[in-house]
Amino acid sequence: MKIVARSLFLADLLKLISIRSFTEDEQGITKCFELIEAIADRFGFETKRCASGKVLEVFPKNLSRQIKLGIITHVDTVPFDETCWTFNPLGELFNMRVYGRGSIDDKLGVIYSLYVLKELEEEIIPSWKIIVGSSEESRWVDMEEYQKENNIIPDFLFTIDGDGIQNGCRGTLNLELTFKRFEKSERFVTIFDTTNETPNIIPAVIYTQVDGIIRSFIGKAAHSSVPENGINAICEAFDTYEDVLSWEFPGFARFMRAYKNEKDGSIVFLNRNSTINYKQEMPPTAVAPTICRLEGDELTLTVNIRLSPKLNKQQEVYESIYKVSYAYCCRLEVKELIMPTYIDSDNHEIKLMQDAYERVVGRRPTSKIALGTGYNAAFENAAIFGPRFDEEDEKEADLCHCTDESRSIEDIVKFYDILREYIKNSLSK
Repeated sequence: MKIVARSLFLADLLKLISIRSFTEDEQGITKCFELIEAIADRFGFETKRCASGKVLEVFPKNLSRQIKLGIITHVDTVPFDETCWTFNPLGELFNMRVYGRGSIDDKLGVIYSLYVLKELEEEIIPSWKIIVGSSEESRWVDMEEYQKENNIIPDFLFTIDGDGIQNGCRGTLNLELTFKRFEKSERFVTIFDTTNETPNIIPAVIYTQVDGIIRSFIGKAAHSSVPENGINAICEAFDTYEDVLSWEFPGFARFMRAYKNEKDGSIVFLNRNSTINYKQEMPPTAVAPTICRLEGDELTLTVNIRLSPKLNKQQEVYESIYKVSYAYCCRLEVKELIMPTYIDSDNHEIKLMQDAYERVVGRRPTSKIALGTGYNAAFENAAIFGPRFDEEDEKEADLCHCTDESRSIEDIVKFYDILREYIKNSLSK
């Protein structure tokens, strides 16, 4: 990336990060779309709002009838507590790093797409489309409506939101379990609430009131696809009050003990082996409690489950989770289900991604399955590409969804070069 282009790139990235755009914040999402439209207009691209304004398309003026390549991004972000950040969560440059919510997930992906496609404009065929969503961090109502509109879907798509090259991802299942109080004990639990409201984040704080004493338990937030990177505050509080909770909410206590012992699909009966012979190792199903609310005599627990691609039949998932209500004496509601996705690791576009990565980094990465769930799961024939590097080349911890989310400018530029190489070859004239 040239020095002048780098300065403009970073300026536009910081402008986009400066807009507070939590999921379901319509005003923030609209401001993000307006900024992207302004950049697209500056570059001579066309734009179109779809799905009742929930999705923004960007494409070349002379777009070909059959669209070969699609890039999926999003401008919504998970929330942040400004008081916990060392740097400005709405964007700051410091020590050759870009700080701010969206500096990895996923406002960076939007700016990457616009700048790389503009740079390559004269070298590639006009057969691409950028699809910018607005609710990736919540239920994908944007992509549901977008697909119902029968918009033209490119032949191959990828999302700039992940690590290295990933030809599939785990699915997401959000269960809401509601436990009724069995009987009040002498100590009596009156508060058991996490501050977290996002189902895909390990909670860092929970407040409790037991026997009239209010306490806070501090953990460490992390993305729920890698719960081992965090410290679950719900577990911290449960360890202290297990005796009281076992009496008042025995089903909840039984679930928490099972979680602490297993942390996999066996907790919710989702540990079946696939009959499909995959070419690569498949990650297991992972389970994490993420949100707790106590209202009166009902304790509600949100459980975020990352489904292994081995679970490829929706019917099997539902058959398994119906056993949860009986096993833990709770009322159960499925809040969201996104099935895992998988494309063959020998796919031509995957190989082009590996070629580009090797030319820039000097090492050919192995395509893997993402532990999280990306927007690629909303489409068929879709993969994940960066913006972090393959685990063997990545030098820093994943700060996605974390306090002080950030990326070094050196790494931003390096992935820009990888992305440019890939698109140049995929859409070569």
